[in-house]
Amino acid sequence: MFKLLQTAMMVLLVSSASAFSAPAQSVGTGHTLAIANGTNALGPRITREERETYRHLPLGHSQQDSEGFYQSLRALYAAETIDAYPRQDSNDFATLMAQAELAQQELAALTQTLAGQYHAEALVPGVKSQARAEAKLHGDLDGDAARLTDLARASLVADDVATLVELHQAVAESVEIVRLKNRFKTPKANGYRDLNLVVRLPQSGHLAELQLHLDAIAQVKNGAEHDIYEQIQALTRQSDRNEFDQHRITQLQQQSMQLYANAWHHHLTPVHSLALPKSA
Repeated sequence: MFKLLQTAMMVLLVSSASAFSAPAQSVGTGHTLAIANGTNALGPRITREERETYRHLPLGHSQQDSEGFYQSLRALYAAETIDAYPRQDSNDFATLMAQAELAQQELAALTQTLAGQYHAEALVPGVKSQARAEAKLHGDLDGDAARLTDLARASLVADDVATLVELHQAVAESVEIVRLKNRFKTPKANGYRDLNLVVRLPQSGHLAELQLHLDAIAQVKNGAEHDIYEQIQALTRQSDRNEFDQHRITQLQQQSMQLYANAWHHHLTPVHSLALPKSA
């Protein structure tokens, strides 16, 4: 009898240990994907940084949707930073401003073509104004005009992560990417995320800035956060700034962080990985 009781207790202990040690994974709408020990049933080993992003990632309507979204998100994180300091072929400010006009047209044609192919939005604001270019030249760039790589600039805005990844791949096939900042992998202090590229345009040879955005984040950047930035700048420029002003600056910074966090969370759902044509 004692041996039977001892055997039963051993079986119970083994069963309990197995139940607690098994990795958790639930599939279906409203559930989460649990990722443990750096591995995932849908893919290879992931980094600690990625695991924190995916830890409470909601699953979509099917595991297939979730797997596609997971792969797209991994590809976005995998976009390698190109930490370079590219220079224009000319160091003459007037020459670069003149070249930028033609380069802007070339960049606009490229972004509009890609936007049409991938159901994205092209934002082409025009050449940077001479006043702003000169301010940057004599401020951040110490008078070195060849480092002005954002005179011609544009943005592509995607509705979802999968489309953003496709846009990045399409850009890489169309132009030479000479610098890339992956702010999805390393966001700014306020949580802002994008892929910030400097590309060499094939026809003009001019260096231009191309930003790849997610829609919700771009809306914050061009809307509420822009107003917050202006308020912070106004308070910062005050020579008689007091502790109440500093407290207000801190509040505004926290508000900015929350806006970007909400925008990023909006895209952390597999349903956004399905690139659907926009309705007319």
